[in-house]
Amino acid sequence: MKQLVANWVAASPGPCLVLIRLAMTVPVRLMHKFLQLASDDWEKKQQLRAAQGKDRDYRLSVAYDGADVDRAFESLGQLFQEPITQLPLSARSNAIKVLAFRLFARLAGALHLLLRMPRAAFPFRLFGMLTSANPASTAEQLLQTPCCLLDDFSKGFLEQHSTAEALCAAVSKLEALALLCETDVVSIESRHAAARRLLVSRQQTWSYSFTDIAAEHLCRQFHKSQDDMFGAMKKDQKGNLRKKQQRKHKRRAKPPSGKKKGRKAKPDTADAEHRTGGAQRAFFHERLQTASADEWRNRSALFKRANDEFHRLPASEKARYRELGEAATHAGRHGGRRFALGVSGSAPRSRRAGALVPVAKHEQDALALIRSAEQRASNAKRLELAKARAAAVELREVQSQQSLETYGIIDGTDVFAKGSTDEPELTVEPGGGRIQVGQWCPPIGQVCKAALQGDKDAWSGRRFRLASQLAENWQERTMLQMDAKLPPDFSDASTTTLCQKHYMCVCGRASQSSEPEDAWFCHQKMIRLLRPFLTVKRKPKQTTPAGDPEAAPAPQTAKLSVEARKPALRKLLDKSFLVACLHGASAPAPAAAGAPLNKWAAAALGAEDSPQEEVWFHISYCNLQTWMFSFLRLEKMYADPIEDSIGNKVIRLKVPEDLCVQSSIQTFADLKLNRSWSMSFYVIDSTAKPIEDNYVTPNTVDVRLVPESDIPELRVWLGSDAERDARRLENSRKRKRQQSSSAPASKKAGHANVRRVAEHAAESVHTVPVEAMPGIDDAWSGDEEPEKEDDPNDALHELASFIGVAHGPAEASVAAAEPPPKLNNESASSSSLQRPVAAGSELGTSAAKDKAKPKAEANVGKKKLVKEDSILVVHDGILYGSLRYNSRSKTIIAICETDGHGGHGSCRKERTTAPSSKALIQGKSGRPIGFLVHWLLSGKEYKNSGEHVHSFTVSLHERQKARKLFLELEGGRAFSEKAEKAPEPGEPD
Repeated sequence: MKQLVANWVAASPGPCLVLIRLAMTVPVRLMHKFLQLASDDWEKKQQLRAAQGKDRDYRLSVAYDGADVDRAFESLGQLFQEPITQLPLSARSNAIKVLAFRLFARLAGALHLLLRMPRAAFPFRLFGMLTSANPASTAEQLLQTPCCLLDDFSKGFLEQHSTAEALCAAVSKLEALALLCETDVVSIESRHAAARRLLVSRQQTWSYSFTDIAAEHLCRQFHKSQDDMFGAMKKDQKGNLRKKQQRKHKRRAKPPSGKKKGRKAKPDTADAEHRTGGAQRAFFHERLQTASADEWRNRSALFKRANDEFHRLPASEKARYRELGEAATHAGRHGGRRFALGVSGSAPRSRRAGALVPVAKHEQDALALIRSAEQRASNAKRLELAKARAAAVELREVQSQQSLETYGIIDGTDVFAKGSTDEPELTVEPGGGRIQVGQWCPPIGQVCKAALQGDKDAWSGRRFRLASQLAENWQERTMLQMDAKLPPDFSDASTTTLCQKHYMCVCGRASQSSEPEDAWFCHQKMIRLLRPFLTVKRKPKQTTPAGDPEAAPAPQTAKLSVEARKPALRKLLDKSFLVACLHGASAPAPAAAGAPLNKWAAAALGAEDSPQEEVWFHISYCNLQTWMFSFLRLEKMYADPIEDSIGNKVIRLKVPEDLCVQSSIQTFADLKLNRSWSMSFYVIDSTAKPIEDNYVTPNTVDVRLVPESDIPELRVWLGSDAERDARRLENSRKRKRQQSSSAPASKKAGHANVRRVAEHAAESVHTVPVEAMPGIDDAWSGDEEPEKEDDPNDALHELASFIGVAHGPAEASVAAAEPPPKLNNESASSSSLQRPVAAGSELGTSAAKDKAKPKAEANVGKKKLVKEDSILVVHDGILYGSLRYNSRSKTIIAICETDGHGGHGSCRKERTTAPSSKALIQGKSGRPIGFLVHWLLSGKEYKNSGEHVHSFTVSLHERQKARKLFLELEGGRAFSEKAEKAPEPGEPD
């Protein structure tokens, strides 16, 4: 690590840090906006606006509005066009300029593909009703949206409110949903620290069960909600706290250890009455009011002088202060203030200390006498008030003693006496009061005793076992269930259409034209042509020296990293160096005579084409799992190539002032797809050559053509009519292959190679009809996993053989026009691909006919003559597969239809209904329907067909349950009686 840091410092990273700071400013500001939007303060402000009668916003409506993302794109557009003045003179080169362009372009592409496009689609678009200025018009637009663009929630909501009036009336439902929904995971991420801290603290203790973890999570959530709701309440309310929490509050209430604690009363004098008055306290209160700031700096001397002055006072003065102290005592006992804070009308001590002109001694004595007289008058008035208050208190005490002690019932005593056998005791006391009181004591003690004894067993819930029932119920509700065992309505069965994946209608339902679907077919064809040049090569097997299997692998295989196995075009794409140009011709190029349109010959650009239109764009972002691209539009500055500062011929492109970032399908939808289009690739010149401007402005780049050895110019579109004919032709060939798939395939190696070449060539043109488009997944999983990728060498050789890379230019046109060579007659198979014969062939002779006749008759004899009985296994409206019975081979075949387990019956199990004697000894009964049906029902529990076929286990109870389910199907019992062996006497079902 130290060496890496040293190398990084030695590389002078200052200019790169400046560019990173500029590039990260835009997403950081956007992230701050998103964090503010996810906070509770933002929601409280919106609720306050709603309480004030103003219009409020919702998180989903703000996300659909996209104002924050639009401001981010405006800032990116300014970064492209403004010069970077922060860079030093040494960094003003073409390499730094290209680096800035790549950073800004990658950021723009990622924002468009990951934020702007998803938030402009459903379900965000549905919540635009909440902030729309014209809800009726917005409702009409939403109802006219094609169903291919709607997700499950939006589709169900619009079906429930199918008119504009009903949709406008359902705004309150959208508001409730908008309050519950969140657009991010900030609330989850913010609690990860607490979860990690909890896990660390529990590592040294007993392992926790999932039930305990769920209970603790619930308690934490409840505690957080209580803090959010009652956070403003006082923390010193100890009545509802436990003893441990009360002690914690007491410890928090203690003063800091740095301060001196006050004196504590002795244990035996804890209940003693504290003095609140006294003559000396009265004198101190009056004397300290006239002390200056200098005297207060030495408190001990000040109090000592005041004490000496008090003891030197004459008896008359002491009597006055004694009277004042008694008044203070009375005031303190009755909750009043002992002494006034200051003399009325006197100046504050701080003002007296800061006086500019000192008074004379006699003037000070006169002022003191005046203040003393005023104080005596005030004390006399306070004494009168204290005496009056004390008299009032004594009066209330006397009245309370003489008041009614018991409020009894005088009339209606016979009503209470009906329930008891004893006569009610009614006593009349003359008492000391003015009213005679009747007192009656009902015999309620026996009733309470009987009630308590009757409910004795139910104390603390022991009678009903509430604690155990609560624990069992909680454990039952927190047990994890497998997805396959959940009810069908509980699992997430949402389906995503192709239009939803690309956030636009590509099936033609929105515009009732073929342009959107042509754009998608063009996108698919571009992917199929580019994939061999972007796929990482498969990692070679590690070889060891001969005779030593435990030796270390050879260094040439051990050091081959993923980066070293990437093709040249993939490296350019990963680092955002790739620029593409689409050339549009006036008419689609004519196909060569006798050459089918779906071969790699269609990818080579013909010399007779004359480009009429050019579209330049930078491939700024690409998701290699979904194969979705973001393109940054560029403009060509000069019609012809120019010479740069060092004399090289380059093409100069510039970023338009209005930043335009689109997805690949959006870009193809803007093209005129009735003509043919070809794509050529260019690499950005990132050499450290000097720039022509004074400052670095990343709005222009120089590009040069990528060598043909890395990738040739590709024909990505032949025109709408030609592509439609090609798809129609390929569909017919697929149907022929399906019809002839029952014939046995030849084991000749040559035929297998030809079939692989033909199928790979057929993939260059997409052939799926529009009706099947919503169910197609255009992503190749495992592109980032080298062990699962295909080796592109074969595809490159095949492409070279068709477009003339491996041969000379003179042989290229011949190779493109000639059909595949003739195969041996022995390698004929069920493939429906045409196999033309070379010109010198004598296939029309009688000898060839005689030789081919028995072969044709042999093929006819190989047709399947046994009709299999089949039945579909459907449970709760879900198709899990089918069972087929072959009466000739006495076997039942189960074919799984689970998504992800392959197609065309690749996931299957076969069991015999006529087991041999050895199989009978092993326990095979010849009644495998229960086993096969349970195998079909458990398909969703396995990731792929391999695990489903080889890792499946079943118990006797599960087999019996599956058999019972199958017999309840329509035709299930008849299928079982026909296919399976009859049960033996005493044999369980």
